[in-house]
Amino acid sequence: MLYNYTFIFENISYARVQFHDLENSEEAQFIPLEFNLWNKNRKNPLNFLSHIHFSTKINKVIPLPFKSIWKNVVFDFNFKTTLDNAKPFCFIIHARCYEKFGNLLLSYLKTKFKGCVIIIYFTDLFINHQVVLNQKNNFFDLIFTTDEEDAITNGFIYCENPYSKIAIDSTLPKSDFFFIGKAKNRFKTIISLFELLTNNGFNCDFYITGVNKKEQIFKDRINYIKYMDYNEIVKHIISTQCIIELLQEKASSPTLRSLEAVCYNKRLLTNSKKIIQKDYYDPRYIMVFEKINAINIGFFKDNTESVDYNYTEKLSPLVTIKKIDENIQTYLETFPQMIK
Repeated sequence: MLYNYTFIFENISYARVQFHDLENSEEAQFIPLEFNLWNKNRKNPLNFLSHIHFSTKINKVIPLPFKSIWKNVVFDFNFKTTLDNAKPFCFIIHARCYEKFGNLLLSYLKTKFKGCVIIIYFTDLFINHQVVLNQKNNFFDLIFTTDEEDAITNGFIYCENPYSKIAIDSTLPKSDFFFIGKAKNRFKTIISLFELLTNNGFNCDFYITGVNKKEQIFKDRINYIKYMDYNEIVKHIISTQCIIELLQEKASSPTLRSLEAVCYNKRLLTNSKKIIQKDYYDPRYIMVFEKINAINIGFFKDNTESVDYNYTEKLSPLVTIKKIDENIQTYLETFPQMIK
């Protein structure tokens, strides 16, 4: 490996699972970025001030100045002792971290780790972020995105999402279909799909976030929630026959839902056309649809064959890092000097 690869995400439950395979790696690591003051002493009044100062909602309205006063509080990383100190670091920073901390984080890393490479890593569409990307005024070297069309549109580098399967037991009731996600611009589609499946006798386990109470329908059968810990999501995945993946508008590539289906050997109902191009695509287990009224219900009623994609290890973040390492010099030489 050319670098010590370090993924930096906010301390969110799905990321800890997604990069779980890195725990046993001697050349790569996952670091959850969190407010160390907050975790060490919750009664400290500075906690409240620091969270207000870095609040994404507030900074969307008015960017608050003087964030550098917190850098020694927030950026306190614990690195693996197995890393080779003779190698430079490559920091792969989740775009939400960059959205919150901006060049404060990047300049801190560039100053402390001489010769490091910094990659901004988008797992959501660029248009859904409040960031300005300009290499003349920023400290990043590369930009990755997990959506192919977003890469083409914005001149980013496409990088497939990795995934780590974890061992976990579930005693939840069995279901035929499981969906979880934000309503975003697809709420009508979610409801139409729920109606189609339940009208055909399927047991649906649906969880939707971001829906106003006045707009919530089928409250007795659909769970409207604010948040679910990712370990709990995995339990629902284990207890279902089929996972549903519904892309938001303008998205193109498969999401974590596809990777979950592959790793936990579940059928998948998705509207991602690009999944057909993936090596793990198997038409025996995956149905791709464009319009809900064109979904072949018989595919799920008649198909009783056990599911086995035989692909879990190939989705590991260890494989992702190997691919990045093989191509990073080319990326650095060819990445455009200005973002579109």
